[in-house]
Amino acid sequence: MKIESDLKTPIIVTTSHSVILFDAELRNSTKIHYGSGLYYGIAELNEYIYIACRNNLNCYDNDKENCQLIVFDRAFKEVKRISPSFEFGDVHGILTINNEIWCTSTADNSIAIWNSESNIWRKWYPLSERGQDINHFNTIVKLCKNRIGLVAHNKGDSVLYTFDLEPLQLLETKALGVHAHNFWLDNNHNVFTCSSALGYLINSNSKIIQIGSFPRGVAYNGRHYLVGVSELSSREKRNETNGYIRIYDKDWLHMYDIILPEEGMVLDILPLKNKVLNIKSNSILQTIESVKLDVRYLGSEQADFWLNNSEWSEPEEYRWTISKKSTVNIAYNHYHKFMEIHGYNEHYINEDIFFSINDEFVGKYKLEKKGKFDVLIKLPKNLCNINLKLIISVPYLVLYSNKSKNPERNLGIAIKSIKYIK
Repeated sequence: MKIESDLKTPIIVTTSHSVILFDAELRNSTKIHYGSGLYYGIAELNEYIYIACRNNLNCYDNDKENCQLIVFDRAFKEVKRISPSFEFGDVHGILTINNEIWCTSTADNSIAIWNSESNIWRKWYPLSERGQDINHFNTIVKLCKNRIGLVAHNKGDSVLYTFDLEPLQLLETKALGVHAHNFWLDNNHNVFTCSSALGYLINSNSKIIQIGSFPRGVAYNGRHYLVGVSELSSREKRNETNGYIRIYDKDWLHMYDIILPEEGMVLDILPLKNKVLNIKSNSILQTIESVKLDVRYLGSEQADFWLNNSEWSEPEEYRWTISKKSTVNIAYNHYHKFMEIHGYNEHYINEDIFFSINDEFVGKYKLEKKGKFDVLIKLPKNLCNINLKLIISVPYLVLYSNKSKNPERNLGIAIKSIKYIK
């Protein structure tokens, strides 16, 4: 069913497969482009909208890329495509500065800059490292006082760089986040980023907002915060998953989630500043109150960032404790009331296991038989929105041997998932 919608303050989302336009009230959507994914950064300049695309769905095969900027008019008709003659690979976030579009090009650690008046491209290397993907710059933002910010993902511990714009000189660096994306200041001038590998947002005062899965792309439309979330999946299947937009109020209270079926990764979000022509929406958004994004799976690739790996077995569907005390880094929001731990017991009969958060005892559970179990733990209100350590204690370890698969090892219990509950 097609619905006429007045798109006065629309929001654009880019995904693995599409460019999607949302109306101001987040009720309807319109797919305005597909077939050139992966789609990444979004920018506005004068009467046009610019979308970065790679023309290649395999984000791990740069040789097959053809990175371009697609230029749309305000009716979202494609006007043209532009790209430089020099290397322009692995494009991520883009930004309008004066009459130019600045594009992160992680393939050679550079920023590609297009001047709309002269139609000339030039290249800037923010750091001395160049020629290959060293820092994985993925976000560029305009800051106050004629400054710009760059996010260096670093394929690990990330760094936020601040530069003077004229002349282009480095002012300061700040280590913040892991596999970080996005960079913005809140009303109190705290620096925020998506610590994507850890599944949360974090600011310069170490305040954490738990999002879940892999957050990337953040926007505020005057009423709601919107956070793009991609499902955790193996590399070859990431473009086959559902995408999500998590909606929060101005105080970061989670309201509901928008599901983008089979759109793969969510890669950027931007509320448009200038009006667009009315167009027909072609989809009523699917919304639900909560989804599996509130669950941490210890068998996922991402779990290595949460765990002290010397205390846990190699990744499996259920991950075994191999220490009498095993630690999981967690974070929860002020509205989360409980944490549910889903596990498996092979060894203990009528034995207690204990749970503490930052050395504060929060519960115990008696294992009476072999098999799956669920433990519900009430979360301390005084510990929300900070980085925490959940410690799981077992009475002893049991020597286990499966000669066909693993050598002898000492095991406790196995944990599959940790779920936060409102």
